[in-house]
Amino acid sequence: MKKILLILLSLGIIYTVGAKQPYNLKKAHEIIAAHNVTSLAIIHEGKQLYFDPETESYLPKKDFIEKYGRQVVQQIDDLESKRLNEEAKAASAAEREKMQSQAFDRLMNLDSYESVSYNKNEYANILDILDGNHDGNIDYLSAALFFRDQIAGIDNNGNISMISIIQAPSLSKDQIYIQTNSWFVHTFNSGKSVIQLNEKDAGTILAKGYLKNIAEQVGFAISYEISAYVLFRIDIKDGRARLITTIQEYESVNRGGVAGAMSGNVSTTMSTYKPEAVFPFVDAAAGLSRKAGAKAYCACCMYMIAMKNQLEKAIKNGITSGDVEDW
Repeated sequence: MKKILLILLSLGIIYTVGAKQPYNLKKAHEIIAAHNVTSLAIIHEGKQLYFDPETESYLPKKDFIEKYGRQVVQQIDDLESKRLNEEAKAASAAEREKMQSQAFDRLMNLDSYESVSYNKNEYANILDILDGNHDGNIDYLSAALFFRDQIAGIDNNGNISMISIIQAPSLSKDQIYIQTNSWFVHTFNSGKSVIQLNEKDAGTILAKGYLKNIAEQVGFAISYEISAYVLFRIDIKDGRARLITTIQEYESVNRGGVAGAMSGNVSTTMSTYKPEAVFPFVDAAAGLSRKAGAKAYCACCMYMIAMKNQLEKAIKNGITSGDVEDW
């Protein structure tokens, strides 16, 4: 036997037992990419197949193992698992971005307003999507950050501010003024909502509004019922108008929260806050919780958008949709 082994060794035809042909992973990737295919392993007719760069075809798992070994199979399985996870994440991100885009379009076309209260929220679905995680629960802190970065920021006076240009190229300055004045008279005609300046020649109208109970937040130690003061200024020219909307101040009725209700402590205090001094413009505000500030801010932004859309519709179509027609 020893004599036979020596002869075989001398002829150079002895191979290491179990040795497999090396697998050229780089070549496999290059070939697959050239054929617009992404996978090193596929399932075809219920069978697991692996790509062989030597034959440029897929081999059954058993044949592949015999040629390249189990270690290569495990390596490919790990790579495929990683690729599929990355594709799933990318698809999820793309779907989330699509939903956010649709929710943003709905937001920018709002033409009505409701308070963001503790137990009622007419715009829950929009906020749930815009908070970055569509899961049925609104993350008001994340939603407020979205509004801060995409909708309205803080002006030099510490107010929430949004500037909108309304285009009406077919209308004169006087026509836009009449429609705008009519809308303001209908909108700011009682209580704390009043027209403060009305200059037809200058084409300027200034009105101050009061948004009662725009947001509520019930906490364990304290509950907040927040209202806000808003200022509208519109400047009119032929064919267009500029609307500047600012939220000047939050007014909060503070009561004992869950703990107060349990103990019978229903004491009430009134506080005012500048928007620049509460969330999302500061992380921790004195006297007003982050969530209460976030709710108030989201509500104010939605209100400003709805009012802009109402005014634009009134300018172009009239309060009764027939005001601009000749008769």
